Amino acid sequence: VDSLKATLEEKNVILIDDFIPSSKMEWLLNEIKKSRGRFEREGYTGTKTIRDHKDPRGCGTRIITDERNLLRSIWRTNLWYEETMEVCNKYPIYKHARITGGVGDSTLLSVYYDGDYYGPHIDTDMECIVTCVLMLNFPEASFSGGNLKIEGTEIPFVHNRLIMFPSCLEHEVTKIENNSSDYFKQRFTLQHFISAVRLKKILLDESRNFQ
Repeated sequence: VDSLKATLEEKNVILIDDFIPSSKMEWLLNEIKKSRGRFEREGYTGTKTIRDHKDPRGCGTRIITDERNLLRSIWRTNLWYEETMEVCNKYPIYKHARITGGVGDSTLLSVYYDGDYYGPHIDTDMECIVTCVLMLNFPEASFSGGNLKIEGTEIPFVHNRLIMFPSCLEHEVTKIENNSSDYFKQRFTLQHFISAVRLKKILLDESRNFQ
């Protein structure tokens, strides 16, 4: 893990294991249970970003819009805590991300069944500057694959592993292999996209006041 972290640091990528405290994990998984049957599988057609491959996605997704939903609020209460900030302070982009204040941020829950994958893409079309990916699974999970690749570096899937990276980096999810269609045996990720919208306004205001 240390050698992987060192490789990722060269790309301004942060990896934190055991991100969500155990006291909150049961609540988080319960929210994922409630999401069963509420996923979309519309896919993309190659217009998402200029670096997308055609139809890069094969997974179920659900956008979390309710600010009170634990799947969304968990980012406000856990992302910028002391240990995370100690790592993030090494990289200017994460300092900028913190001052956006959550305005325009978005949260997405994904589920990957047998054969699902996500082809190479970037996230900057969503007007975000930082992408956060939290890997999650229930104890009875039975899949293989589903690793996250960022600019060619493969990060193994590990439950409760957080990966933060600049949204401009090309990334993908390797194909899932799973002999079971049981919802509780699949691969889940909770993604949070930190918006650049508020940051743009801050920088614009600063430039206007510059003498």
